[in-house]
Amino acid sequence: MRFAHITRLLILLLAAGIAAPEAAAQARPGGDPDALRPPVGHVTIRVRQSSGGPLPGYAVVRLSSLVGAVFLTGSTTENAQVTFRGVPLGGYRVEISSPGYATAEADVEVVLRDTTAYVIVELRPEGISQPVNTPAGPPILAPRARKEMEKGLEFLRADNLKDARAHLDRALKLAPGHPDVYYLLGILALKQQEMAQARTHLEKAIQIYPKHVQALSTLGSLLLHLKDHAAAVRTLELALAEGSRSWETHWALATAFFHQQQFEKARVHAERALELTQGKLPAADLFVARTLAAEQKRDEALRRVRNFLLRYSDHPLAAEARQFENSLREAGGEVLAGAGVPSTPGVSAELPVRGWTPPDVDDSTPPVEPDVACSLPDVLAETSSRVARMVENLQQFTASEKIEHTEVDPYGLPRQWQSRTFDYVVGIREIRPGMLGVDEMRSPGSQFDSFPSRLVSNGLAAMALLFHPYYVDDFEMRCEGLGRHMGEPAWQIYLRQRADRTPRIRTYRTNAGRFPIRLKGRAWISATTYEVVRLETSLLETVKEIGLEREHLVVDYAPVDFAERKTRLWLPARSEMYVLFRGKRYQHRHLFSDYLLFSVEVGQKIRAPKEP
Repeated sequence: MRFAHITRLLILLLAAGIAAPEAAAQARPGGDPDALRPPVGHVTIRVRQSSGGPLPGYAVVRLSSLVGAVFLTGSTTENAQVTFRGVPLGGYRVEISSPGYATAEADVEVVLRDTTAYVIVELRPEGISQPVNTPAGPPILAPRARKEMEKGLEFLRADNLKDARAHLDRALKLAPGHPDVYYLLGILALKQQEMAQARTHLEKAIQIYPKHVQALSTLGSLLLHLKDHAAAVRTLELALAEGSRSWETHWALATAFFHQQQFEKARVHAERALELTQGKLPAADLFVARTLAAEQKRDEALRRVRNFLLRYSDHPLAAEARQFENSLREAGGEVLAGAGVPSTPGVSAELPVRGWTPPDVDDSTPPVEPDVACSLPDVLAETSSRVARMVENLQQFTASEKIEHTEVDPYGLPRQWQSRTFDYVVGIREIRPGMLGVDEMRSPGSQFDSFPSRLVSNGLAAMALLFHPYYVDDFEMRCEGLGRHMGEPAWQIYLRQRADRTPRIRTYRTNAGRFPIRLKGRAWISATTYEVVRLETSLLETVKEIGLEREHLVVDYAPVDFAERKTRLWLPARSEMYVLFRGKRYQHRHLFSDYLLFSVEVGQKIRAPKEP
């Protein structure tokens, strides 16, 4: 019998408080001659971006003992991690530096011999200054200050700037160090065309809380308006890294990249803005054609302009599109010097509105390419085959999972916030023919005790199983056409739980029992690989018995290469869930990285018994 990755599993079992026989044997006096050697352990440092994803480049990692004379240096591997082996037990300081990122530090302690201590360090891009001790989450407002701030927000939305000023000034006196108050004061200054004052307030909000997504997005838009394109790019990328899902952020970033002649990046963000607006941003459609022309992709640019004119023949931009189409035809094979610089969008003041969740999947249908036929049976056959193959190859895997839990008010402003990082182990097994089981373990600690609401999201890693041959017939599906995801063509599939089938994909479990929920949703399936690249679901009906009024789930998938198996699997990179449960609103954000396959290979040879 041969076990692969057994060391990794042992570490996870120890972290979960499960005794391993090998570890117990080492503790017996005289049981192991190696017990006489100096006790040492190992340290593994994983380096991430602030978005939770692995660092794309390299990082230099320095490990120095707090007491003693141990100084070690290493650089990260392709998996964005480095391991120091044979480290004496004790406390250590870790320093990580990487080009384009601010240097970060962390502490780690090696307490058990022959085990690995893990530390995960996030690097932030250089740019906006931040305090040495960054707060773990946004500060929570006292009730009186929150009441004044919400009144100021209502008057801001009504463009009653005088009364908005009065309430926000009172909120500032009650909570002089709160970033949301400075953010709203920045919005007020923008509405009054006081750009310098707006910049000061927004930068103050970010200085207090560097992860303030709305302040980062609005400041980036303001910097773009001020033609500071490099600073705008840095700030808007920070906003995206901290979780902004605003189409305005992508649209502003596309324009900033275009001005810096980074046309491919500009096109990607314009495509994303189109996706987030469900195709209701025609200017971005024409913008994409201009980026393609600037990249010398004349035929693609022409096709994009023609599609624009088919969709928006009466749009105010139609005349500009026809002129641009003529210039593309006249250019022939020559280099297009006059692709045209798009106009800079106005400053986007991301004012919180009563819409703390993305729209329901039935609210609108994202656009698809005209006159492109879609064969649903063919798409489902290819996709089901790949999901089944994924289950065969996957069996069990580990990952690093970061969960951010936020309780929000109707505007999406935080009331409570908490973040935890877990070692995450998932196993998929066949319970019986026609049914799969998904087993999950998070360590360290009980996940139910990790968040104030005691609301835990499980099973997100396995949502794509709804396309598995065992489950695909549980849903009514239709192909809406060829859409796009992250700029790439993707078949757009609408799905709805069948009324004559018991739901088997999502279940809420409470003290009152188990409550399967009926889903509707939309999936984007790569037109080239037939892998599920994005999945959104909403409730088909509420569950009044437990007070579940709304749930919206978004899962984005990314390719993960496993070198040892020479296998590429599409696994969750991030997911976001929005829940209205028992009168309270929650947002859960999951970030997955550092995937490892855990495999067990068993070989047996059966021989005839020896003759006596």
